[in-house]
Amino acid sequence: MPKNSLSYPKVCKRKDGKYYIDFKLNNKRYRLFSGRLIGSSLNPNSYPAKLRKSKASISGYYFSNIESKYFGLGKIDIDQVKDYAQRRNIDLKTAKKWLNPNINDI
Repeated sequence: MPKNSLSYPKVCKRKDGKYYIDFKLNNKRYRLFSGRLIGSSLNPNSYPAKLRKSKASISGYYFSNIESKYFGLGKIDIDQVKDYAQRRNIDLKTAKKWLNPNINDI
């Protein structure tokens, strides 16, 4: 894994029935048994089971903090698209295709 990388978190179950989240951050394994250390909890989904969709539904891990401030980013300019294409080692046309909704139309 490259430096500053995060593996996809997996939900695992121990033999005693307790759940935990297993992931690697910067090539070091972490097991999150409770959210106490990050000011959260690992409670199961509280949405009523009879209203949930099939297993193919979109799901995810949501981490939040009441002190967080959320914001949107502005559009990016062509120089940023060129830099992105160079860093990803892809051609400019592909980078423009991927980033099209975020490119400034000046």
